[in-house]
Amino acid sequence: MSSTSTVLDKNLVPESTNQEVGSEDLRAKPSGVAIVFPGQGSQGVGMGRFFFESSKEAHSLALQANDIAGFDLLELMFSGPLDQLTLTENAQLAIFTANAMGWAFFREAFDKSSNGIASLEEYVTCLAGHSLGEYNAWLAAGCASFEQLFRLVQLRSEAMAEASPKDGVMYAIIGIDVEQASEIIAECTQGDAFKCTIANDNCPGQVVISGVCDEVEAISEKLMQFARKKVPLAVSGPFHSPWMQPAAEKLATAASRVVFAAPKISVIANASAKPVCGAGEVADMIATQVISRVRWRESVLAMEELGVKTWLEAGHGNVLAGLIRRIVSQDSSNIFNVSDQNLRFTVCA
Repeated sequence: MSSTSTVLDKNLVPESTNQEVGSEDLRAKPSGVAIVFPGQGSQGVGMGRFFFESSKEAHSLALQANDIAGFDLLELMFSGPLDQLTLTENAQLAIFTANAMGWAFFREAFDKSSNGIASLEEYVTCLAGHSLGEYNAWLAAGCASFEQLFRLVQLRSEAMAEASPKDGVMYAIIGIDVEQASEIIAECTQGDAFKCTIANDNCPGQVVISGVCDEVEAISEKLMQFARKKVPLAVSGPFHSPWMQPAAEKLATAASRVVFAAPKISVIANASAKPVCGAGEVADMIATQVISRVRWRESVLAMEELGVKTWLEAGHGNVLAGLIRRIVSQDSSNIFNVSDQNLRFTVCA
């Protein structure tokens, strides 16, 4: 099996001429590295177990999550059942915890490889998370503590569930671009986003629509005149739509009580697809995100414009890796999960 080396290189060392046969030398040249965190939909039984067993810091965070949650979250993550794990109020806590454990695992691996000659903040160009995963980006950027953000995620999951109408649904529409989908939806709804709106722009040819069942079903049929496939999502409400305004207000109140620090690593925000650099923007983005479109395609392109060429997904599975491969223009071999056992990090002085 080949050995994959990501060289995070302070002095931009030239390409090695004696690298091991069969290995890929993936260097963070001026390009850099992005760490990305998945959101709801990435949950699965067994999530986080590898990190729990492989990293002392991840182990500690997991136990802390269990204490704050007030129930055996780890048992649910590791053993299921899946139907209980998928419930919004459980899935969001589990995903945030698994992502945090993935970040802790990565940070430990980096620190061991760097031998103290480098800081992680120097080498990670930027961070981003898909929907819920953005909370892990705030954590990795040092904006707030694990407990503070875990409690905000608790509130987020509860508030989103409370705000959801009984007939709220979301559909992934495959094979249509966001511009064409936007035009059709605007014509059908006459601008009433409560009926149906684009919740996610995931990658070229994949959007997610959100709204009330009858309207979304009818509009999805119109979209299918141009699209290839539609997939109902296993969620409990019309997320990232105006229906989430009550949740946004609760999050705004809660976030206003947290003293956020400025990001140590730039975070590309879902709602704007632009870097967030100031502490004052974090609370605003936490409130805004639940009612805003997840601009994932634009966010990945923004990261690519910053020179990112190595992508590491910290969390359960490879959901984001699949989306990124459809977005970026570069060789997709530079996209990994941090748990990839062929991935090792070499930091040069």
